[in-house]
Amino acid sequence: MMKVIVVALSALVLSGCASQPAPIPEPMVQAITAEQTCKQVSNVLTVVYNASVSKSEGRSTQQELDGALALADGMLDDVDVEPGSTFESIVDRLRAVNPADYPMPMISNGSTEWSDANEDLVHACDDAGTVLALNAWTGG
Repeated sequence: MMKVIVVALSALVLSGCASQPAPIPEPMVQAITAEQTCKQVSNVLTVVYNASVSKSEGRSTQQELDGALALADGMLDDVDVEPGSTFESIVDRLRAVNPADYPMPMISNGSTEWSDANEDLVHACDDAGTVLALNAWTGG
């Protein structure tokens, strides 16, 4: 009797393998908003600004600044941008700058690629109805 049940169950399981599997639905892709991009870049600027101020005021070492800039560089690489958008080209310009060359954000001398792209991003965020901002928690 046991052999009959095992054979019957095996046949039932194997018959299920012959049917076509259900198609896997495509994942929904949501558009990336200007607000998301501006917030993510704001976080990068926050890290760079606070690390730069801390180093310039002697409260952190060069090694700590280098670590913060490496972190900011990785964060910038992970910023979400809508493909083909103005934000994509501006963020790509920011990504092209070596982290060691980041000037203090929001203090633009108008001569570096970072400062120029940063200024363009401030305007793009503003035009989109959102902001590019940083949170300064060090110094004072």
